[in-house]
Amino acid sequence: MDQTVNAFPMTAGIGTESRSIKKPMINDYNQLPVALNAELVAAMLGISRAGAYNLIRSEGFPTLYIGKRMIVPKDKLLTWMNKRLNA
Repeated sequence: MDQTVNAFPMTAGIGTESRSIKKPMINDYNQLPVALNAELVAAMLGISRAGAYNLIRSEGFPTLYIGKRMIVPKDKLLTWMNKRLNA
């Protein structure tokens, strides 16, 4: 089942269509790729994509930089989460 978010809600008198953006739905950790981008981090944590980018750029977060691309190894993300739960 796809979750959609209405990116452009209809406003009285403006337009007749609405557009939607599909949000990835994470049902199973094993479905995730080994390296996560910001959109997948956001979906996994239930935060906005902007929030995921802020987190990915924060000190101490397990981000790998490949050129300008930022990725997060899923096993390192779980380790990071577990450290915060046990703190």
